[in-house]
Amino acid sequence: MTVIIKYSKPSAESPVLLLLDNHVSHLYIPAIDLCKENHITLLSLPPHTSHKMQPLDRVVYGPLKTYISNRCHAWTRENPGKPLSIYDIPSIVGTELPRAMSQFNIIESFRCTGIWPVNRNVFNDSDFAAAEVTDRPMPATATTAASTSAQPVGPAASTSAQPVGPAASTSAQPVGPAASTSAQPVGPAASTSAQPVGPAASTSAQPVGPAASTSAQPVGPAASTSSAWPLFTQLSLCRVTSLLLAQFT
Repeated sequence: MTVIIKYSKPSAESPVLLLLDNHVSHLYIPAIDLCKENHITLLSLPPHTSHKMQPLDRVVYGPLKTYISNRCHAWTRENPGKPLSIYDIPSIVGTELPRAMSQFNIIESFRCTGIWPVNRNVFNDSDFAAAEVTDRPMPATATTAASTSAQPVGPAASTSAQPVGPAASTSAQPVGPAASTSAQPVGPAASTSAQPVGPAASTSAQPVGPAASTSAQPVGPAASTSSAWPLFTQLSLCRVTSLLLAQFT
């Protein structure tokens, strides 16, 4: 910025208009304050229009790229078998930059973009059609859309929150044969599931036959041994005691 101030020498009688794109580096607050103090007015180009409205892009940098590309191809033909290195680039750019930065190209760049002389009709709507794909909704619109999605308003919201009509009553409390069937089964199936009837029910509840008597009350020597074992033990101890007393007396 100091270079611009040094060579343009802006003043209150002769202010300077400085055109900028929307790069983040151009939003440096101390630089903006310096421009205000030295009578420099900053004007930013509309977003996504630099390919049409930036003078350097239109008439200076575009031709410069073409000149450098042609010069690189010529250098390759002049030096067969030798790769082009970064040490060869400065000499190529130094040769082609003055051709692109000529006085004629600089003046033409401001004319073809409609900046000077001022030409409001230099572009039509189709020239900016490519920039429409990057358009963004206004912040207010985005906020409204967010609130609408968070809290639905209208018949749809009330319908989703509290169903109304036959469908709502049907989903809350089933009515009719289907409801009674699901709540309290009726008929042979219900009685079968609640209280089994028949041989299967009696078998599962109270086993019948040899197996049932065997599992419930053991029969045979094992059953009598396990049930009369305490009495047998007492009788044996009394007999042993009486034998011992007879032997010692």
